[in-house]
Amino acid sequence: MRRSALFCALALIAAQAPPAGARSLVVDDDRANCPSATFSRIQDAIDAAFPGEVVHVCAGTYPEQLLVSKPIQIHGVPGARVAPVGMVANTTNPRTDAPIAAIAVVTRNATLDRLEFDASASGFSDCTTAPQVMGIFFRGTSGSVRRSEVHDIPCPNGTGVVVQGVGPLIQVAVVGNFVHDYAQAGVVVSQYGAQAKIDSNTVRGAGSTTDRMQNGIQVGSNALAKVRRNIVQSNAGPSGSECLIDSGNIFFNSSRGVISGNTFTGNAAGVLVTGSRNRITDNTLDGMSGTETLGLIGISVTGHDNLVADNRVSNMSEVGLRLDGDTNRVLRNTINGTHEGTLCASVRALPACTDAMTTCGVGLWLAGGSGSVLVGNALIDNDTDQSQ
Repeated sequence: MRRSALFCALALIAAQAPPAGARSLVVDDDRANCPSATFSRIQDAIDAAFPGEVVHVCAGTYPEQLLVSKPIQIHGVPGARVAPVGMVANTTNPRTDAPIAAIAVVTRNATLDRLEFDASASGFSDCTTAPQVMGIFFRGTSGSVRRSEVHDIPCPNGTGVVVQGVGPLIQVAVVGNFVHDYAQAGVVVSQYGAQAKIDSNTVRGAGSTTDRMQNGIQVGSNALAKVRRNIVQSNAGPSGSECLIDSGNIFFNSSRGVISGNTFTGNAAGVLVTGSRNRITDNTLDGMSGTETLGLIGISVTGHDNLVADNRVSNMSEVGLRLDGDTNRVLRNTINGTHEGTLCASVRALPACTDAMTTCGVGLWLAGGSGSVLVGNALIDNDTDQSQ
C-alpha cells in the first residue's frame, strides 16, 4: 500500500516536471509565417510551458490579454503584436485591490522580448468607469521586458510599464523598449522592495496635456531605480488645479537612485527629484521641441546629499537647476539659455500656477538648505544666472 502511494506520488512529480532539454513552443495566429506552429494563441502556449521553457511568437496579431504566472521566456519577432479587443480587468492592485486591466500581467520571473503591446482597441470609451489600464504589469515579481513596443494606453491613468513591489526584493529590467502614446506615464516603479534597471529606452509622451499630468519615467514610494541612456521626450504642460508639471523623469520619495546619461527633450520638467543620496549625472536636458520652448524646469532637487554633476541644461523658461536641501554637491553643470520668454509668463498667469511659480529666467536657484557644495558650474546667457 505504501509502495503504491509512493509510486503514484513519484509519477505525479514526473508528469509535472519539464522534459530533459527545454522545449521551444511556437505560436502563430494563422500558421502563415510558421506552418509548424503548435499554438495559435500565446496564452495557450504559456499554459502549456514548463518553467524555464521558451515560447516563440511568430508575426501576427494576437487579440488577447496575457497572464504569465511561471518563469518562462516569451520571444517575439518584428510584427508579433499583442492587441486585445475589448479589454477587461484581469488583476488588481496588491495594495488597494483596485481593478486593473493590463495587456500582460507577470506574476513570476519571466522575460518578454521583441513583442508589441497595443491597447488601441481596449474599448474603454468611458474612462470614468474603467479600471486602471496598463500595458505590462510586473505584479510583485522580478522579470524583464526588452526590445518591445508598448503604446496607446488610454484613460487618464493609462501607464505603459508598471513595476510594483509588495515588500520582498524584486528586480525588473526594462531595456531597449519604445513606450509611447500613454495617457499618464511611460514607465512606473513603485513601492518598497521594487528595484528596476531602466536602460536605453525611448519614452515619448503626448506633448502638452492640460487635462492631466504626464511623466515619462516615474519612481516613487521608496522604490529604487537606475535610469540610464534613455531618450525621454514630449511630456509637457502644467495641468489641473494644483499646477502639476509634466516631467521627463520624476523621483518622488526615492533615494539612492541613479539618473545618468539620458536625453530629455521637450518636457515641462526634465528631472524632478525628492529624495536623498541620488546621483543625477551626465544628462542632456533641452526644453525645446522643434522650434517651440516647452521646458519650464531643467533639474529640480529637494533633499540632502544628492550629487548633481556634469549635466547640460538648455532652453528652460523658469529655472535651469533648482536646489533645496542640505549638503548636496552641484559640480561642473552647464546651464544655458534660461529665459522667461512667453512660456513662463503665460504659465504664471494661469490661476492654478500663480502661487506655485515665483520666479522665471533663473539659471541656478538655491531655494533652501545649507552646506551644499557648488563647484565648476557654467552659467551662460540666463536672464538671472543665480538666485537664492
